[in-house]
Amino acid sequence: MRVKITCIPAILLLVAITAHAQTDTNPKFPRVATVYSKKYPAENYDSGKKAIAKYNLYVSGLGWWGLPCGGDVNCSGHASSSVGQYWKILNPKQIDLLYQHSAFYDSPWVAPSNGCGYIIGTTPYYQDIRWLLCYAGSTLSMAMSATDTVVHVNDLSKFAYDDYVLIGGISTEHDELVKIKWLSGSSGSGTLHVLRSQFNQNGKFPAVTHAANDYIRSVVYQQGKHRALAFNMTSTCPSTNINPSFGSQTWNEFITTFWSTKMADDSLWGNADGIFFDNFVLVPSKTISTNPTKIDYTNTNTATAKATGDLYWKNGMIDLANEMRSKLPSGKLLMGNTGDSVSFVGAYLNGGMVEGVDQNGHNSFTGDSTFPGDSRADPANFYNGWIAGGSSPVTFIYLGSSSADTSLAMEQTDYKAMRFELTLSMMNNGYFAYDEFLMGNQGGNLNGAGHQSAWWYDEYDNAGAGIGYLGYPIGDTTQPIAGVYRRDFDKGVAICNTTGSTVTVHLGKYFKKINGAQAPTINNGATVDSVTIAAKDGIILTDCANVQPPTNLTTTRLKGGIRVDWTASTTAGVTSYNLYRGFLPGAETLYKTGITGTTYTDSVAPGIGYWYYAKAIISGCDS
Repeated sequence: MRVKITCIPAILLLVAITAHAQTDTNPKFPRVATVYSKKYPAENYDSGKKAIAKYNLYVSGLGWWGLPCGGDVNCSGHASSSVGQYWKILNPKQIDLLYQHSAFYDSPWVAPSNGCGYIIGTTPYYQDIRWLLCYAGSTLSMAMSATDTVVHVNDLSKFAYDDYVLIGGISTEHDELVKIKWLSGSSGSGTLHVLRSQFNQNGKFPAVTHAANDYIRSVVYQQGKHRALAFNMTSTCPSTNINPSFGSQTWNEFITTFWSTKMADDSLWGNADGIFFDNFVLVPSKTISTNPTKIDYTNTNTATAKATGDLYWKNGMIDLANEMRSKLPSGKLLMGNTGDSVSFVGAYLNGGMVEGVDQNGHNSFTGDSTFPGDSRADPANFYNGWIAGGSSPVTFIYLGSSSADTSLAMEQTDYKAMRFELTLSMMNNGYFAYDEFLMGNQGGNLNGAGHQSAWWYDEYDNAGAGIGYLGYPIGDTTQPIAGVYRRDFDKGVAICNTTGSTVTVHLGKYFKKINGAQAPTINNGATVDSVTIAAKDGIILTDCANVQPPTNLTTTRLKGGIRVDWTASTTAGVTSYNLYRGFLPGAETLYKTGITGTTYTDSVAPGIGYWYYAKAIISGCDS
């Protein structure tokens, strides 16, 4: 006779913290994130802010973090605060990162007195248009006055409708940015009809006169978005003193100095936890889809050879990360989307982001392979590499979506896709986000659909029981079946089926399903020791309650039977006991359930003996 006690080893994990002691950079699992501004629910409502505050990590826009509360920007009970400070009040542990394009401009330059923009104290800071990266272009065939809207050029083939065009670049010529609204032809000499003084930053770059033969070059732009103008983050960027208090600077020097100064000197921004660089890639063709071979990196109005240009870009991005890391106040985080090669920038970035993992676990951008025998582009090698090689505390966002859904309602309620991507992300230590990014995009390519939703799922907090309910991982990821991944945590388990078939996984002990409302056929609260998981699906299970086993099990031979006695479990709420028996120790099987006392008489023939053990039962869980 014996009593079985199953013990789970505990692992002590040290929690890394930033300079702001309340921020939790090593939260318990599941770890969940949301990125960028929100429309569903709207950020300007108090309910929207509270929805965002539930996440472990949030990436906020520049103009939003410091926005004063009050009026239409409702921060219930905190009208004198700013939006960013309100988030810190709602959730002091949340990691809050400020969004910054690595090398692109895609929103209006602003420097309002409330501090929500390129201003520190009362001093505005400007982005010099001479820092813009241009294509090889043409020259002016005639001089221009400050009021001309027709530009005479020597070669129309260098331009296209809606291009932003930089005029200037020879010696001390004044520079100006204009926008093309009509061309007189597609080649040869001709005219461009333009809007003058674009991106003038409150009059800093007005319409000016230009001499004949001055350079005129279209500005490089990002992924088909003319407004997303590229800055030259390479060593060939001119150094200017557009911001006298900073001295003469290039783009890299300016943007890193600006953020480090703003975080150090502006109380509204000082408790943000770091910077999130978007479009941070080391190969220009990954983010510049139009004429990447015609870029004029050297500002000589001639195309730079592709290999040379690619090297300029790569080294410029690495320098940008290095500059920001060296200037940010101690303890601040620095992330990039995607972050690209951890071997080159892992020393500077805490992590990257894989954006738009689809319902099959694929991502068109990362281009590496994960699942055994699967040749599709899957993100896990990229993800795992960053978790292994990023700067501590490693902080990676794994953003999922479904390209099969065609409406917000379908996307939001695609619980299977969400479960699959969530559990797949939980095979390592990143932060999971799920939104509408790939909605209605059957190709699963990055379509820029935005990240306007902040949906919350039962799996995020055990159907309202609280975030971090699984605790920390207690071992490495395993494969109980080929292509099926399992990771055990202090208080539960996550399982992900990456195969194309339904599988049944035997758990080795009893677990409870989440008792949720969103997908009740899956999360029905049942106690199980095995689960059946559909193809490309996953499940999270929680440990049964910590039920202490009965003790002092004894047997007494009776005429016509064996009486088994034990001392009751010390756990409050135990409802019954299950008795197991077998002919050999270790081979006992469940024999009798629902025993409400601490004794049971087993009717057996004389001469027959058994080994026994008992388990205490509470709410379907056993000891």
